[in-house]
Amino acid sequence: MKNSDQEKALLGKQIKKLREEKNLSQNQFAHKIGVYPQNIGKYEQGISVPSALLVKRMAEVFEVTVDTLLCGNGAASRVANLQHVELLRKIEKVDQMDEEDRKVIESVMDFALLKYSVKRLAS
Repeated sequence: MKNSDQEKALLGKQIKKLREEKNLSQNQFAHKIGVYPQNIGKYEQGISVPSALLVKRMAEVFEVTVDTLLCGNGAASRVANLQHVELLRKIEKVDQMDEEDRKVIESVMDFALLKYSVKRLAS
């Protein structure tokens, strides 16, 4: 199994897990994000990958970050392995900003991470 196939399968499992945690059927979830119910099955089986816009909608429905949807709950634990110390320093400065500015930075980061993840899944 190629790496991108594994990532598709992991994303599919994460979508299914979060959908079931919200007690949503595939039909209900499909309606909420504006796709055909068959597409949900394809995403969950790793047959196809949702677009960036759909991943964002899914995260909103699941009430999680895009990163959590794409990477699961283990993403936060990898901060200790962050090799880019300067980036970590910048993130610490963001923590000192007011809420409005932090939300702008968070949105930009979410978009960049989403774009990166979708590219990796598509390859």
